Amino acid sequence: MLPWDKKFINEYIPKNPKTIFYSDGSSNVQNVCENIIRNFLDQIINPGISNKDLYQISSPNLLCLKCEDDEKFIPIEKLRKAKEFMQVKSMNVKVLYISEGEKIRVDGFNTLLKLTEETGEKQFIWIAAKNLTVIPKTILSRFSKVKLPHPNKREVMDYISQYSFKDSQLEEFLIENPSYFQKDNFEKDILNFTQWLKTKQISNLDKDQFADFIEFLMFVHKKSVLQNGLKFKQKILKLQEIKKELKLPNNLNLDVLKLKVNSCF
Repeated sequence: MLPWDKKFINEYIPKNPKTIFYSDGSSNVQNVCENIIRNFLDQIINPGISNKDLYQISSPNLLCLKCEDDEKFIPIEKLRKAKEFMQVKSMNVKVLYISEGEKIRVDGFNTLLKLTEETGEKQFIWIAAKNLTVIPKTILSRFSKVKLPHPNKREVMDYISQYSFKDSQLEEFLIENPSYFQKDNFEKDILNFTQWLKTKQISNLDKDQFADFIEFLMFVHKKSVLQNGLKFKQKILKLQEIKKELKLPNNLNLDVLKLKVNSCF
């Protein structure tokens, strides 16, 4: 677990039964939220469960909803099940946890809105979301919003010190973009950045690697703007357009986008 996430978990005190946790990407919001819930249940209901997998806990006081691997969105049926769960009376608190709140569809948000209006102070609804942009204002207005703190430069530098990058450019990139610590095999991939930059060989990159390398290339060019402003500004603008195209549902062939990047080295 990242040290700034661990610090937040240790210091956080639940205040509002309806809360959305979100992040700028520098923290693993799902992991943080799940740890907070485990600690909360450990203190309030069932001592000894703080080290258990949240999704393996069998309790009449906890229901966890998430997108399965074969689902693009959280099905409305799961939200209806959550409503039934909350309606069952209990002497203890009840916790509904929704992972990836940004993957709730409009019909699901409508069900969640009714559920929010029908639940009381002992019925907790905690949502983890990567961002708030797709969550309706009607939901946001009824929830407390908790943004996980962005790590400061010293925290990131202390964390980087355990790795042997031996490249100040990579270290500067990570200080500005600590979200990369969340990625699987980030150390291996980020060490490749300078190699890809040097050789310009990006044909074998998969979509995720390609997207990450675009971010790194923009970072490198931003550092060069002061020396040769117009030239590198144009490259950055072109990379930003490629980045947008890469995110489109019907984007251009990946090989075509890679050819576009070749002119941005």
